[in-house]
Amino acid sequence: MNNEIRMAQALPVALENEVFDLRDEALAFLDENQIDLALVKITRAWELLPESKFNTSCSYLILCDLAGMLNRAGK
Repeated sequence: MNNEIRMAQALPVALENEVFDLRDEALAFLDENQIDLALVKITRAWELLPESKFNTSCSYLILCDLAGMLNRAGK
């Protein structure tokens, strides 16, 4: 078994800002109970993450938001 510890890859500042701006927009839509619009924004944020999506500095946060919003939408 490989016990290698992988460090999260930092995103370029501009990309990280764009991802977090989309997350902020998604959360604002969620606060207004506009779940479909929130899902559009958080899905776009997830899509912007480079491969491997699970190894970036903000993957965990975006994935948790995405899963929660999908659950709330019943998807």
